[in-house]
Amino acid sequence: MLGRRAGWGWTARIGETPSPLPAHSMKSTWLVLFAALALEELDFTGRLQFDYYNVTSDRGDNNFFEIRRFRLGGDSWWADRHIQLKGTVDTALRSYHTDTVFYNRITEAFVNFRVAEAASVRVGKFEPHFGYDREFSDIQQKFFERSFFDDNVFNKTGNDYVTGASVLGKVGNYGYQFAVLSNNVGNEFGNLNGGESYLTELSYDFSKQLGWDKALWAVDYMHMHDNDHSTVFNTMHNAVAMYFDSQKDRVGFVTQLGYGDGIGRKGDIYESC
Repeated sequence: MLGRRAGWGWTARIGETPSPLPAHSMKSTWLVLFAALALEELDFTGRLQFDYYNVTSDRGDNNFFEIRRFRLGGDSWWADRHIQLKGTVDTALRSYHTDTVFYNRITEAFVNFRVAEAASVRVGKFEPHFGYDREFSDIQQKFFERSFFDDNVFNKTGNDYVTGASVLGKVGNYGYQFAVLSNNVGNEFGNLNGGESYLTELSYDFSKQLGWDKALWAVDYMHMHDNDHSTVFNTMHNAVAMYFDSQKDRVGFVTQLGYGDGIGRKGDIYESC
């Protein structure tokens, strides 16, 4: 059996803080000028990941080339970087289990108001920060795959981007987050009729005390209210995850403990890794 996996992410920066226009142009195009002065940065972003496998056996042969992820989007900062607008769409150009379509779903579509480092407010569709797997992009993680614990919290639906609102920030070495999330999510924003979940996070950065490049301790807690219209967060009543992510030079270490109390016969889930 042979297999290959590859992927890339990229960002194309268009510009930062444009130069002022001539005076005569300012008079005739003041709306355009206002937008240009307010725009601090505009990036076009994308991600490409593909898999290929070739299996040969006495029961038959099979091979397939799959575009596992191909995403395109934009990320912009406005008003002296106090406002962020970000949007990303996911495609399904070549998949083993689904039909080929260019537009598959919206993964991110949110506005972020950054008052200061201590407080930012985010509204729209985004990936909630629960556990180590959802705290960082998987292209930045030290492991090859996500953990099954976090997948069970998200009900194994692949709806890891949900509609909601959050307040997050950092005060000294402490970080925090409070979020309200919709339990009904589809290809776009969902119907907002599937109940809601509440997420809290507290973290502490030990890197300066230890003299390491990274030493982050975090605890996440989520409480879910589901109903018959829930498409995500409907397998547990409560879930908690605690992880420690560290790195010094070229050596890194991550560990996580997790627990979720399952609904009905779905059983409780424990994690130690």
